[in-house]
Amino acid sequence: MPQERVNATTEENTAGTDTSAAVPWQRTLWAMVGIQFVMTAAFSMLSPIMPLFLPVLGVSSAGAVALWAGILAGTTSLVAAFASPLWGRLADRHGRKLMLLRSSIAVGVFAALMGAATNVWQVFACRALMGVFAGFSSTAIALVASQVPEERLGYALGWLSTGQLVGSLVGPLIGGALADATGSYRIPFYCTAATILVSTAFVWFGVRERFVPVAQGRGGRALLSSLIAVARSPGLLPLFFVLLMAQFGVRTVQPVVTLFVQELVGDRPDLATLSGIAFSITACQCRCRPIPRQ
Repeated sequence: MPQERVNATTEENTAGTDTSAAVPWQRTLWAMVGIQFVMTAAFSMLSPIMPLFLPVLGVSSAGAVALWAGILAGTTSLVAAFASPLWGRLADRHGRKLMLLRSSIAVGVFAALMGAATNVWQVFACRALMGVFAGFSSTAIALVASQVPEERLGYALGWLSTGQLVGSLVGPLIGGALADATGSYRIPFYCTAATILVSTAFVWFGVRERFVPVAQGRGGRALLSSLIAVARSPGLLPLFFVLLMAQFGVRTVQPVVTLFVQELVGDRPDLATLSGIAFSITACQCRCRPIPRQ
């Protein structure tokens, strides 16, 4: 009898420990879904107004506006493609939450500086530096994937993707309407910066990470071996090119959506709002929601 009581007590303690351990990953998941929504909405606020902001910076001709709209749209991603492996290695060593804080603070600061820019080269520099410190979404995915149980990974990443997609739906609408309501293309930049910095506080207080450092090899060789593994994999290489072409097709038209809307409707007072609606349609079509598992 005493032994049975000891076993029962042990089982109860174990069950209590499992329940308490299950709470942090759920809290982290929902915190990250909300933060991902806010971050994506804030950053996508700038998409419909960037081409309209260029004449304020002194870019006058239609051809130059279209050219600079494409350059500014692609600069951040181009620079981030080279900087992301470095931040990924640092995340494995020091934790993903720290990288989220680093990225959100930097993006918020550079968004505010873009709003205060007086010429297009200053905006270009801010966009490039933003790419150096970018990587919030990929780090958010890595953090959630490292915290949730393996059997709930698809469920968790599905909700995280939903937060990002809905944010990209709402952001352009808010950015365009805000620019038209205030009569200034600089105000959305400052609102974006403020929103991102507020979400940084949410990351600090709302995200809990149980971090286990990842064993590191030599950085250059590890990156090279990863690229070789992708090239040799019969499944990953086609998937890589499919995603590449899908992104290429979407990103090609995004810089000129606002200019096309302007060509269709003219210089209306609600031009930024209409451009925001046009940007949001893409996110609306791509929106998907995960089916919760019981």
